Amino acid sequence: MSTPRPNAADPVAQTPPTLRCPVCGLTRAELNAHGLMGCATCYAVFEALVVQATAELHGARFAEAPPLTPPRTPRSLTTDPAAVG
Repeated sequence: MSTPRPNAADPVAQTPPTLRCPVCGLTRAELNAHGLMGCATCYAVFEALVVQATAELHGARFAEAPPLTPPRTPRSLTTDPAAVG
């Protein structure tokens, strides 16, 4: 019986279960149990887990926003005298 290999496309699967923050000592198990970061460095250390949890909460991995449109210039600010009526 072989051990399943982690999916190369899944960064969470590649995150070792023994991962620990070098600053505050928070472990992956403690983060999973409590859901709270111990310090600012935890966000970088556990980045893959945070991204996955956010995607699961919001139902998508990336936000899809409509394309930006340039703001309209009020007619009173145009330099074309024919445009001001």
